[in-house]
Amino acid sequence: MRMQSSAPQAERAFTLLEVLVALAILAIGMLGVIAALVEGLRASRDASLQSAAVTLAADLADSIRANPAGAAAYALEAGTVLETPPATCSVVGECGAIEIAAVDLHGWQQRVLEALPEAVTIVTVTAVTDAVAHLCTISIRWTQTGRGVTSSFAITVRT
Repeated sequence: MRMQSSAPQAERAFTLLEVLVALAILAIGMLGVIAALVEGLRASRDASLQSAAVTLAADLADSIRANPAGAAAYALEAGTVLETPPATCSVVGECGAIEIAAVDLHGWQQRVLEALPEAVTIVTVTAVTDAVAHLCTISIRWTQTGRGVTSSFAITVRT
């Protein structure tokens, strides 16, 4: 003998339909959460690269300020990758201002190329006419990973 259910057949199907709709809404909500998480990670990566560029540019600015006599030697055209300078300048008094600038610039460019994807470094040096000084503009461009968007940072230093 079969026992009859007290709920009609239509009510059971309606309950199953409600569960399916709830699962669909939950799945769509989870997709939104995942998309927000991915965008947050991308923004965090972009901010990290921007912070690295600011720090690296400030490092070279400090080097230029510490070696004002060699300011003109810090000039660097876009796309130029420097070779290792012959002098190491590891002993005090071993190098002049131009050699120190070459060592500083090479080391700085290598750190930039390691830290930022597809980085391009530029340093423009302009002599100030009314004084024995220079304006040095340090520019760094790089490509944001996965998006192909170019970002940049520039700072100007007066020696």
